[in-house]
This record gives sequence, C-alpha cells and structure tokens, in this order.
Amino acid sequence: ATGPEDVHFQGKVHWRCDDGFSLNPSAVGKRDFTVDCRAGGGGEHAAFTAKQDCFPVPCGAPPEVKNAIYSSDEMYYNTELSERSRTYTCFEGYTTTGQASGAPSFDVVCETDSNPSGKKECQPVECPTIPTHENASVKVQGKVHYTAEITVQCNEGFSTDQTTSKEAETFRIHCEAG
Repeated sequence: ATGPEDVHFQGKVHWRCDDGFSLNPSAVGKRDFTVDCRAGGGGEHAAFTAKQDCFPVPCGAPPEVKNAIYSSDEMYYNTELSERSRTYTCFEGYTTTGQASGAPSFDVVCETDSNPSGKKECQPVECPTIPTHENASVKVQGKVHYTAEITVQCNEGFSTDQTTSKEAETFRIHCEAG
C-alpha cells in the first residue's frame, strides 16, 4: 500500500492498496482506506488509528486444460511472477500448436484484475506424411494425429506373409510421439 509519510496530529493519511491487492480478498474489493493521527493513550504521543491490510486478489482455480499436467491449487495475484503463475505441461504426443515443433508447455498467470491469462490448448501432434509401402495402399481422409492407427491394404495378389490368408491382406501402422 502507498500513502504519505509526514503527518501531524489530527491529520489523515489516505492509503491505496497496490494493483492486484484489495482490502478483502476480492478483485472488486475496496482498495482505499484512511487512518487518522490521534492523541495517544493518557495524553502522550500521537498515534495512528489501525492500518488495514491489503490482501492478494484471487484468480481461483487454474483454468482446465485437457491433455496437460498442472497444479490445481488456487491462484492468487503476487508481485513475484513465479508465485502467481502455473506451468502446464502437455502430455506426450501433444503440443500447443499440434505440430512436433510446437511448445510442449506454457504458463498461465493470475493478473491484477483476478483474471488468468496465457491459457492455451494441448493439441495432438499431427503425424508426418504417411510412408508409402510397396505393393500396398492406404486410404486416409484428412490429417492423421498422434495415437492414430492406420490400416494398410496389400494390393491384390500380395500379403504380409506370402499366403492367401485374409488376415495377411492388411497390416496396421501407428502414429507415435516422435
């Protein structure tokens, strides 16, 4: 909180809680208060009336993000960035962009207005081009993402074990975390 420092008997000091703090733990709570300089007990020295405390503004529980690990502890504003942020780490095979080169983690920060900022999503990584297989074909529509399983169909007259078995006409490939 900030306020003047040189005050005389019967004077008043107006205080204001810093941004991110209020007189009650609420983003819309009062931020201003006044203390008076009054005579001390028994006519002795002047003394101030009780100063009030400024509390950090709460942001509540961190926003939910699927496919990520993060602390679910309540968030509060703090002047130290490390004390008012949460690091989210995407699960294996997920990034913030869905590309293998995308960031695997991000921070959400409790702001002075009690709103968290910086939330992103953890998206499954898009697999590279499906490899071609000699004497076989793949029919895929759209993009293929992490954990997808793709069936490869052998061309007529070919199989995975050189037999005519129906089970040997196809095989599966998987999109892995790279």
